[in-house]
This record gives sequence, C-alpha cells and structure tokens, in this order.
Amino acid sequence: MSSPISIGPLKKVVLHLYVYKDDSAGHQAPLVFSFIFGIGVDGLAGLEMRLAGKKAGDRIKIQVEQGATTEIFGHLGCELLRILGCPPPFLLEATIAKVSPADPREVVKAMAANTECDCDCGCGCF
Repeated sequence: MSSPISIGPLKKVVLHLYVYKDDSAGHQAPLVFSFIFGIGVDGLAGLEMRLAGKKAGDRIKIQVEQGATTEIFGHLGCELLRILGCPPPFLLEATIAKVSPADPREVVKAMAANTECDCDCGCGCF
C-alpha cells in the first residue's frame, strides 16, 4: 500500500472549507474549493504555505483579518472569496479532502486563468 500524497508543487488539492464569522458557522455543509498548488506568479500564497506537506484528512485553521486577503490567499483570492461569499474578518477552517497529481492540461488551464482575471480585488492577478 502506497503512502498518501503530500501537498507540493503541481498537485491538485481539494479543500472542504468552513467559514466562521462571529463564533458561528457560516455554512452547514462544507464549501468545496480545488486548485493546483504552486502556480502563482508571485510564489506561494500564505494559504499554500500552511498547506505544504499536508495530506488528505489534515485540517488547518486561519484567522483572516480585513485587509489580509492578498497576503493569505494571493492568486487564489478571486475564486476563493467568491466561493466563501463573505468579506473578512472570519475564521477559515480547511480540511484537505484530496491530493492528487495534476493533469498537465489542468495546470495550463489554471495558469491561464491566473492571467485572465480582470478584477480589482487586489488578488495579485493581471
């Protein structure tokens, strides 16, 4: 039996997210977010640094303060904040649901998506 895959460069990561605002759960069911680890043009985002080396089943918690989303989420910010549906401050709890090798087509698609965002959210995209 092989050991579980650790989160590292070019791995596809699926997270189950819970958002807590004011000591109450923002969602009953987990929100699902998937991304390719390590493809940001500015290096690893804070969230990615916290996830590095972890495996499916591991859990992290991050307190996200107002004004800290660029530092914490980096290039993942646009999509992640859209999925979360609420502005900071909040506590984000993430459970790693799955880690797998990314298909090369998924990597290219994700890298292209990083350059196509035309928002003004401060996520670091172009």
